[in-house]
Amino acid sequence: MNFLLQVGLGSKLIHIERKNSKCLKNDYIVIVMIQMAIGYVLINVSPGKELEVYQIASNIDAVKDATLLFGDYDIILKLESESLGDIAGVVVEKIRQIEGVTETKTLAGADI
Repeated sequence: MNFLLQVGLGSKLIHIERKNSKCLKNDYIVIVMIQMAIGYVLINVSPGKELEVYQIASNIDAVKDATLLFGDYDIILKLESESLGDIAGVVVEKIRQIEGVTETKTLAGADI
């Protein structure tokens, strides 16, 4: 007998599946899928600090992508974490503390 059970726990989805097996009658596969929070941070830096800030920011754990920009902002970062609160913490405690960062604007990804 095969069965599938999915249970939502906040932003986490637990997927439990039982499959028949000739050797093991009670083998279960449990997959926990976590919906990550996504945020984008637009950064302005002091003139001449673009590359240095980019390199430091790119190495922060929550940063999944970084791009140098031309225009109103110097750098954009894509952050992923378990919650928007975690992303806010990274912005305040890590990104804004990088020497040369003069301004940040954080955009929260919509969970639709």
